Amino acid sequence: MTAARDPQEVPSEAAPTSSELDGQALQLRSKGMSFAKIAAEIGLDRPTDAVNAFRRALLRVPARQRDKLKREEAIRLDAWADRVGETSEGETKERKLHVIDVLRKKVLAP
Repeated sequence: MTAARDPQEVPSEAAPTSSELDGQALQLRSKGMSFAKIAAEIGLDRPTDAVNAFRRALLRVPARQRDKLKREEAIRLDAWADRVGETSEGETKERKLHVIDVLRKKVLAP
């Protein structure tokens, strides 16, 4: 015999699937949200998890849409690099530019 469920208890929603999280990451990044904020928003542990989710989602969309999204991402990364160049110096600047370069290679790769 199973225990009776409390009628006041609100059933929990099922956790989103990886595919759903990937789609959310793609949607939020397309709106210009940072990977750190995306990770926090959708419950991922690290910004790199959001980058990976974005990349997986990109691979699932049709080629024409993927190309458009990659062009948009390249523009975002270029703008970020420009801001870093204007506002950062020394090792901090180099570290940030390195992160941008890694993102370019990871996210914009064929």
